[in-house]
Amino acid sequence: LIEDLIWDAVRAFEKKANVCLSSQTWKAFLDKGYEHIELWKSPITEISAIQYYDGDNTLTNLSTDDYFSNLNTGSIGWNPRPTVLTLEDVPSTYDRDDAMMITFTAGYTTIDYDVKRAILARVYRMYEHPDDPVTERLSFFDNVVADNRSYGL
Repeated sequence: LIEDLIWDAVRAFEKKANVCLSSQTWKAFLDKGYEHIELWKSPITEISAIQYYDGDNTLTNLSTDDYFSNLNTGSIGWNPRPTVLTLEDVPSTYDRDDAMMITFTAGYTTIDYDVKRAILARVYRMYEHPDDPVTERLSFFDNVVADNRSYGL
């Protein structure tokens, strides 16, 4: 039960704050190439690959020399802004919903004490008062989520 409550609290924090508390690999799919691309997870620690389907519908890798970014690394609360990729030369893509794919890793290496306390407070409240309507009132957990919210797409 406790393990389930911990995972529930961690996932609730990640969802509400739009962050990854542990290292996670994600893929973003775009309908075409764009000059500026905001990635909605935080903090991005690595861009593994940017691929696109060219005019012949052939999957092609975008060279790392063809883009730059403002990777958000550090402990939680350090920089809650989204990572922005800027493409030097936007490639022409085939007309499809997944014309461009970005594979990236997101997650904190260090989690602030307040975040840990907020998660434990939520676990305690759910364990001691399982019928308490959590969504009905602002709590310490909600305040810490708001302080660490990442805004993006």
